[in-house]
Amino acid sequence: MSIRVDDPDLTFKLSTRSKPVELVDDEGRVMGVYTPAPIDPAKFDPGISEEEIQRRLTDPRPGYTGEQVVAHLRSLKCSS
Repeated sequence: MSIRVDDPDLTFKLSTRSKPVELVDDEGRVMGVYTPAPIDPAKFDPGISEEEIQRRLTDPRPGYTGEQVVAHLRSLKCSS
C-alpha cells in the first residue's frame, strides 16, 4: 500500500535521508519506520561530466580539508 505525501516540507525531509527514520505522532509514539529506497549507482548522476571529474582529479593546485578551511575562517578577524 502507498500513501501519497502532499506536504512539501515532509517530502524534502524524507528525500534527504539515507538511513531509516522513525515516524512519530505528536505524542512521540512510533507510527512506523520510513526506509529510503536504495540509490542505484547506475542511475546516479553526479551532475558533472567525466572530463570535469578527471580535470578536478588532476588539478595541480593544492586542496584543503574541511578542518583546514574552518581553521582558516576562524583565524580571520571579523571587521564589524
